[in-house]
Amino acid sequence: MNDFLQIQSVSIQLGLFADHMDVSYVDSLPLTHASLYGKNQVPSIVVIDENGYYRLLVSKFLKNSEKKLAIIRGMIYADFYRRNQYMKNTKRFRHSLDIQSYREKYGASEVDRLNEAFEAVAFLCLQGHGNVYDYVVENQHNLLPWQKRLGQEIKVRKRQQSIIHSTSLLREGWASIKQTEILSNVLSKKDAIEATLLFSQMNQRPTGIRLHELGKTLLQQLSEAEIIQAVETLTDEELIHHAYTKSVHERENISIMFTKEKHLDDYEIVKIFLIHLSNLDLYPILEVDRVKTKETGELTVYYQARDIHRNAYFQQLRLYLQQIWGEKVFIKPKK
Repeated sequence: MNDFLQIQSVSIQLGLFADHMDVSYVDSLPLTHASLYGKNQVPSIVVIDENGYYRLLVSKFLKNSEKKLAIIRGMIYADFYRRNQYMKNTKRFRHSLDIQSYREKYGASEVDRLNEAFEAVAFLCLQGHGNVYDYVVENQHNLLPWQKRLGQEIKVRKRQQSIIHSTSLLREGWASIKQTEILSNVLSKKDAIEATLLFSQMNQRPTGIRLHELGKTLLQQLSEAEIIQAVETLTDEELIHHAYTKSVHERENISIMFTKEKHLDDYEIVKIFLIHLSNLDLYPILEVDRVKTKETGELTVYYQARDIHRNAYFQQLRLYLQQIWGEKVFIKPKK
C-alpha cells in the first residue's frame, strides 16, 4: 500500500471524510488566496473538479516525510470542505479549466499572455457587486469568443477561491488539530521528527500571518463541541469575532504594517484588520465610469483606496487591464 492509500485509510478510520479523492504530484502549487496572508504557507491544496471529485495537489520536490505531512493535511482539507456549509456552496462553481487545450487550439504564447492578464485582474479586483473584472469580460466586444470564454471560466474559479479564502483560518486550524491523530498512526519515528521540524519551520516564517497557528489557537478557545460546530457552520469572520480575544492577540503578536515606518498593534485595530482580510474587504473600491468608457472606448476606472495601497498596485492593475481591454486604460482616485 502506498503512502497516499495508507494515509487515506487511517483518515477514514479516524472519522474523516477523505474518500473519493486522489493525488497528483506537481512541479509547483497554484497561487491561492491564502497568499494574501503572506507567502504560500500550505504544503498541499485540494481542488474540486466539475463532478465534485477531490484531487490533492502535492509538490513533487518534497522529502518523503514532507510529502506524507502534505498528504495528511490534504486529507483534512477534503474533510473540512465536505463539512463546512459555505464550502459546500462551491458545488455551484465547479468547473474544469483546461489551459492546455486552449494552448493547443489558439497558440501557447497568446493563451499564456491572456491567461496571465485574466488571472492577475481577477486576483487584484476582489469585490463582488460591480466588479471591474466582470465588466471588462462582459463588455469588451473585441475579445474573440474563445477569449471571452476563457475569461468567464477564470471568473468562475475566482468565485470558488474567494469562498475558500473566507474559511482559510478554520481549514488550517482544523488541519493542525486533526493532523496529530493521523501522524501518530502513519509515520515512523524518523519521519515524525522530520515532519515536526517541517511544521516548526512553517511556524517561523518571518512575514505574514501563520494561518495554521492562528487558526488552531482560535479554535482552541472553544469547547470540543463548539469546534465541530464552528468547522461546520462558520466563516473566518465569524470565528474571529467570537474567538480573537485580547489574550490571543498578545500571544500571536500580530501587527499591521501600513508603511515601513507605520506599524499598528492595537487589539481592536488588528481584529478589525483580520476581519476585513478574511472577507476581502481590504482591497480598494473600484468603479468603472461606464458613461465615459462607452463614449471614448477607453476604460476609465475610479478607486477609493486605503493607506496600504501604493501607486505600484494601480500601475500593475492598469497594465493587465490594458492587455484585456485592448485600448487605453485610466485608473484615477475618486474625488
